[in-house]
Amino acid sequence: MKILHVNTFDIAGGAAKATHKLHKKLLNLGVYSTLLVLEKKDCDRDIIKFEARTGGLLGRILKKVRKKVINGDINKYKDRTEEIFSDDRSLVDMKGFIEDIKECDVVHLHWVARFIDYERFFKIIQKYNKPVVWRLADMNPFTGGCHYDNDCDKFTNGCGACPSLCSNDENDLSHKIWSRKNKLFKALPPEQLHIVTLSSWMSQKVKKSPFFSRFPTSHIPNGVDLNIFRPIKKSVAREGLNIPNKKKVVLLIACDLAEERKGTKYAIEALNMIQDPKEYVIITVGDFAQKLPTELQHIHFNSILDKRLLSLSYNAADLFVIPSLQDNFPNTVIESIACGTPVVGFNIGGVPDVIETGTHGYLVNKIDSKEMSDRIQEFFSDSDKRKKMSLNCIEKAKKEYDLSKQTKKYMELYANMG
Repeated sequence: MKILHVNTFDIAGGAAKATHKLHKKLLNLGVYSTLLVLEKKDCDRDIIKFEARTGGLLGRILKKVRKKVINGDINKYKDRTEEIFSDDRSLVDMKGFIEDIKECDVVHLHWVARFIDYERFFKIIQKYNKPVVWRLADMNPFTGGCHYDNDCDKFTNGCGACPSLCSNDENDLSHKIWSRKNKLFKALPPEQLHIVTLSSWMSQKVKKSPFFSRFPTSHIPNGVDLNIFRPIKKSVAREGLNIPNKKKVVLLIACDLAEERKGTKYAIEALNMIQDPKEYVIITVGDFAQKLPTELQHIHFNSILDKRLLSLSYNAADLFVIPSLQDNFPNTVIESIACGTPVVGFNIGGVPDVIETGTHGYLVNKIDSKEMSDRIQEFFSDSDKRKKMSLNCIEKAKKEYDLSKQTKKYMELYANMG
């Protein structure tokens, strides 16, 4: 069986890393798997950069016109938020997909924003009658452009007057994008598309979508490579990263720690409320240019691409804090528990799928810095309970999030569709 994976990036972001892990595991199991990306930065030969057809002079002219139209539509909204917003249209020549789609048995879409042109891509899919699996990394495939709706729920009824666009117009760009998606997916045979959700939260969102709820859905959480993300002696990890051995170490990780949705400010406020701040060290990993407004010792690492070094970071920490305000199924949470590092996070998205309060860390039921601070201090107040939590985390990762088990579920899904 030949599987064609499609993702916008090869290594940037959690969706790309999850896609790459699955692709590699399938190859190791002898499955004919191809990963096609729009932007390639890694030198891995198993990842193929998408090559569009030039289309000659006419093609270049049409692309410029299309770019002007798409950019013109979004640029009307001068006051829009900084949150990512993606059109269903793309500047990429979808004809470049034809040969790959013809040769594969199943197309597996991942995070494809700004790569896949929905209408043109699914015309090719229908022409060659290929089944599609779509793993939902976020909400964008069924919204009017946002990737997370901040609980506005307008995707359930056509979008419009979009908060992300700071628009009061019911017929704005978000409504037009939603309407095009609605028309496309309502015309697509239900057996041609299979939705995969990573979290219970996303499963509920899909059920509320007027057009995505038409399609069969499976719940398959992301997996983690337990050969890489595994417990090692904390003192060894701290020595390797030059972190004081006797400190209480709290870890924060995000691709962009400054992104509002990641809630970093709540974690910093929470940590600033802690008694005896000199006992603590904060480790941050990811893009973050500013100095933390805190008296706590702060050690920062830019984005860590090396998985073993990232595993070392989890192992060096006593606690991983994830203050996201809305999130699907953060890979960081399952990577952390696989290393035996408990988690404190807001009770949102896919976090409660993994973390049970008092067993694998603590869920914070309100978006509140004080309550998060209380849970962090509660965690550090009982060393015996911390050790038990660590063992619970390792056990849960082995039982539920082993990459091998996830890959097996996908292989079964492909076999049923191909």
